[in-house]
Amino acid sequence: MRKIHWVALLVLLALPLAGMAQERKGGFEISPFVGDFTHFASDTLPDSNVWGVNLGYMLGDRFTLEFNWSKLSNAGDEGDIYGLRGLWHFQPD
Repeated sequence: MRKIHWVALLVLLALPLAGMAQERKGGFEISPFVGDFTHFASDTLPDSNVWGVNLGYMLGDRFTLEFNWSKLSNAGDEGDIYGLRGLWHFQPD
């Protein structure tokens, strides 16, 4: 059963590769991600798994507003990280 979850996750992450990216005013962007935080020897914190999603909205040709949600988990502890970013595109064309 766990193997099916990994296959489903890989398929979900590969879906954006099938489409062509184009930035346009009023467009939405959904970007799922998965990763790992590795702490160095001087840190006493254990390594953490992280996964989440970025949701973006194009306000104009040069500006995007992006919301981020991440879920961290390590050794039974979990935490959420939220963020809101403004992005400026240097070369929109």
